Amino acid sequence: MLRNSSLTIFRSFKTQLSSTSAVASRFYSTKTNGDVEGLKVTTSNHVCRIEFSRPWKYNAITSDMYIKIPKVLKEASANDEVKFVVFAGKWFFLS
Repeated sequence: MLRNSSLTIFRSFKTQLSSTSAVASRFYSTKTNGDVEGLKVTTSNHVCRIEFSRPWKYNAITSDMYIKIPKVLKEASANDEVKFVVFAGKWFFLS
């Protein structure tokens, strides 16, 4: 009896979690113009800011982000106006 109720609770939690992730990805997606989803790169005042914007996944790094970050760092090092690179996480999470 306990096993069946635990399984039901797990299935319910799994359903809620997947629906929450789907809703969160719609509201917090930062994918624009071919950029990598969840990675926002801005450069201003001699600072290149790389922001992880996937709070619904605790800003975990995806394989696309893993590929994009070195490219961004190479571009920043080639740019003479960039003096600092800052990594930041949206909300309170940083991988």
